Amino acid sequence: MEIINFTNPDSKKNFELSLDSNMIFIYGGNGSGKTTLSRSFQTDSYMVFNTDFVNKNVYIVKSTGADVDGETKENFSSLFLGEEAVDLAKEVEKLNAMKKELDRQNKALFAKYKEKVQTIGLIPFKSITDVLEKIEYEFAFDSKSDYFANQENFKLSKLLPTTISSEKEFDESMRIYKEDHTIQSLNKDIEKNPNLRSLIFDKVNVIDTNQIEKYNNIVNDIKILEQSFIKGKNPSETKAWIKKGVAIHDELVDCIFCGNKDIKSKIEEWKNKLDNKLLKEKDSLVEHLKNVKNDLDIILRNRTLYKDIVPKIISTLSSLNGIVDVYLSCVVENKIITISEYTIDIDSIQKAAQNRNLELLNYLTNKELNELSYSYVFQVEIESFLKKQIEDSEKLNLIYANETANSINEISKILGFTKDIKVDLEKRGDMPKIALQSQNKATKISKYSEGQRHKLALAVFFSKCTKSKKSLKQLY
Repeated sequence: MEIINFTNPDSKKNFELSLDSNMIFIYGGNGSGKTTLSRSFQTDSYMVFNTDFVNKNVYIVKSTGADVDGETKENFSSLFLGEEAVDLAKEVEKLNAMKKELDRQNKALFAKYKEKVQTIGLIPFKSITDVLEKIEYEFAFDSKSDYFANQENFKLSKLLPTTISSEKEFDESMRIYKEDHTIQSLNKDIEKNPNLRSLIFDKVNVIDTNQIEKYNNIVNDIKILEQSFIKGKNPSETKAWIKKGVAIHDELVDCIFCGNKDIKSKIEEWKNKLDNKLLKEKDSLVEHLKNVKNDLDIILRNRTLYKDIVPKIISTLSSLNGIVDVYLSCVVENKIITISEYTIDIDSIQKAAQNRNLELLNYLTNKELNELSYSYVFQVEIESFLKKQIEDSEKLNLIYANETANSINEISKILGFTKDIKVDLEKRGDMPKIALQSQNKATKISKYSEGQRHKLALAVFFSKCTKSKKSLKQLY
């Protein structure tokens, strides 16, 4: 028989308490020391039901009434979630931290690699995925091993293709590449501009013919609409003047120029015309064509420098520039655009310069490929494994949530508490969390009467007792 001695802190009297029963009830008047005594049992060896248990795990009472906060939810979760769920959540938390660190590490690695490539004058790959698309590797990922142990399971089986096989060949090829500053400069201009890159490297038409055809279908309606902007002998540019006039008279009822009364309806009419979607389609096409023209001018403004080196490129861009001018003229005059065919032709010297950059880049990248590729591949595997762990964790937590709700509701009925309770799974954060809720969405637990909340708290306590795997002495 286990006996525990206590001393009343107020009266200083000593007394003994026998723990020969699985459940002990302590009762007495207010202020007699029940809570003080019960707190002596709040260890892993006992389950204690007192106001502390209620406030900590079920609900709290504030000046505004009963409520449930984040801490209460977290404590309630820890009562019912099994060790397996918590261990799985800790694994997810660890993997999330590893994922963030790998992402930071890989960005730093690739940034360092790009800086090295750019420093010697080459055009680097845009991303590590561009590199991985061109190589082959073998990797047997082991979720139980760390970053360095897994590296032993990674093997490159195919590197980036290059005819350069030594440092001597690389230096010689680099010397030739650097001597042609004009081609190098041209390559950089093309590389950093999406339209030029598509046109010259990929031989893709950069003019949106669908947008032109859409314009052609509505050009007559646009013409009629814009006629309303031309008053008497005023030029078509009066549209801009009208726009300013509308802005000045917005919210006014009389015209400040001619004194006309009640001009609100006319202002609304002009607003609708200025905001018409047909005009927006036209403006969008003009903007697109001007953007293409500006991109072509990046090279054409230096045509004197390039014409003897890359005459086919200059000819292609000049031809396309002329076509764009015709298109813009048609749009300004509200005429149908006849779509012109043109040939995209590039010079062999440009292609050779492109290939030389790639040969040099591939050789240089291959020297650092193992570290670059492994770190990224490992990150991808971690993210895939993390996704599965999160899914498994949520499934397991949902099982615990349903079991907890069923247990609390069964015990509630025995206690005469007829409110149905549900336990929701909260997915915020890495650690698992389940929250006590009323089945009736219109009635929150905080709206229950004091007696109902006490019965609910007691049901939670007994439910925890029945779920305990340890042999515990339970104290009430």
